[in-house]
Amino acid sequence: MRMQHDARWFADPSAFKPERFARDAVPTQRGAWSPFGMGPRVCLGQHLAMTEMTVIAAMLLQRCTLAVPDGMAAPRPVLNVTLRPQAPLHLALAPA
Repeated sequence: MRMQHDARWFADPSAFKPERFARDAVPTQRGAWSPFGMGPRVCLGQHLAMTEMTVIAAMLLQRCTLAVPDGMAAPRPVLNVTLRPQAPLHLALAPA
């Protein structure tokens, strides 16, 4: 946890600045942001957090409809190690 508050890696580390993680932000040292830690002392809540995110995604998909917004091209798949869209994928979420 202390690493996330280290002034060597983040300017004004105690301030809430979500723009730090924007695409055009100044890159940080690799590994400086590790919300669950790593290695033998990894956060015990990591698996719970990942499971909760999976459950939330499943509930959203049960209760909502996903669609490509008007004017956007349908995604083109690219086969690499995993299947991913060629360009960033924008989706509209609407109640079912």
